[in-house]
Amino acid sequence: MSETSRPTYKNARAEFLAAAKSAGFSIDSSSIEGRGIDGGDLFQDYAYKLTDSDTTIVHMSGVHGIEGYLGSNIQYEFLKNFSQQSMQKLQTNCIFVHAVNPYGMSWYRRTNGDNVDLNRNGVFTGQNQTQLTNPVYSKFIDLLSCQSRIQLLLTWPKAFLRALSMGFAQVSTHLPAGQYEFPELIFFGGKAQQAELQILTAQLQKLAPQTKRWVFIDVHSGLGKYAQDLLLVADDSAASLEFWGRKFSPDELTVISQQKKIYRGTGLIEDWITAELGKKADHVFYMMQEFGTAPALKVLSNTILENAWFQKNLRPEERCDLMLSTFCPNQRWLEICTLRGLQVLHKTMFAKVDLHL
Repeated sequence: MSETSRPTYKNARAEFLAAAKSAGFSIDSSSIEGRGIDGGDLFQDYAYKLTDSDTTIVHMSGVHGIEGYLGSNIQYEFLKNFSQQSMQKLQTNCIFVHAVNPYGMSWYRRTNGDNVDLNRNGVFTGQNQTQLTNPVYSKFIDLLSCQSRIQLLLTWPKAFLRALSMGFAQVSTHLPAGQYEFPELIFFGGKAQQAELQILTAQLQKLAPQTKRWVFIDVHSGLGKYAQDLLLVADDSAASLEFWGRKFSPDELTVISQQKKIYRGTGLIEDWITAELGKKADHVFYMMQEFGTAPALKVLSNTILENAWFQKNLRPEERCDLMLSTFCPNQRWLEICTLRGLQVLHKTMFAKVDLHL
C-alpha cells in the first residue's frame, strides 16, 4: 500500500469534525501531547448532543490507535446521515469520542507515544504494584522480543511446546492480558496513569455532568472471525446483563466470564472509566465491540514484529502497512464492519427500552 493510499488520522479527524458540525452536534477537543506521523497536532475530539435525559451514550474509537479507523468510519457514517428525524427519536445524551489514542491512530500503532497500551492502563485505580505481574507473559519473552520473521519462525515451535505443557487455555487468556515489567514489549500497561485516560473521564464529566447512567460502546478490531463482531460484556452483574439483554439477543452478546477462550485484560480502560464515572453515576454499562480481522497467531506475530521494528526505527513504510493489514485489512472489510457497527449503535441509541433500572 502506498503512503498516499493509506487512511490517515488527519483526514479521518477532518471528516469526523465536518460531519459532526453538519449534523448539528457541538464539538469540544482536547490536545494530546506529541506529534503525528506528519508532524501535526493530536487531539481527542468530542462531538455531542445533549437532551434533558440523565442517560448518556458514549461511542469511542481508537483506544488502540490503529483500530480507530474502523470506529472513526462508523462515527462518520452515523453523523453524516444524522437527520432531523433522528434528532426527534433521540431520547438520551450522545457523545462521540474520536481517537482516544490519536498518537497510535496517526502512527498506525496500538499504543500511545510511550508504548503504553491504554486498554491495559486502567489498573491504576488503587491496586498495588505486587498485583501488576504476569508470570505467563514472562515465560514467553523469547517469542515476544523477536526482531524478524525468520526469528519468529524459529521461535514459534518452542513457544508452542511450552504453551502445550502449560495449557493452551491458560496461555491464551493470560499472555495478552497485560504486563507492567517490559516497557519496550507489547501489552505494556505503563508505570502510571496515562493522560489520555485522565482527559477522557474529565471531559465526559464536564460535557454531561447530570448523567446518572453511562452507556459505552468501545470499538476494537483484531479478535474473532473475519469481518464478524463480538459484543463483549465484562460486567456480569444483574443490572448489566439486564440492560444489554434488552438491547441484544443472547446470541449476540458475549459475557466474558462465561467464556473460557476469551481473555479479560488487566487494567482495561473500562475499569478506569467505571471507577471514575461510577463515583457520581448510578450505573456504567460498558460493551466492547470487537471485529475479527485475521487468525489470532497472525495478529500476535504481526504485532510483535511491528513493535520490534518501531523500537529500532526500522522499516517505517512496511510496519505501517503491516498494522493496517492486520487491524483494518481492506475496503470491503471496512464497509461490512461499518454497517454492523451502525446497526449496534442504532440499537443502543434508539431501541425503546426502560433505561431506569
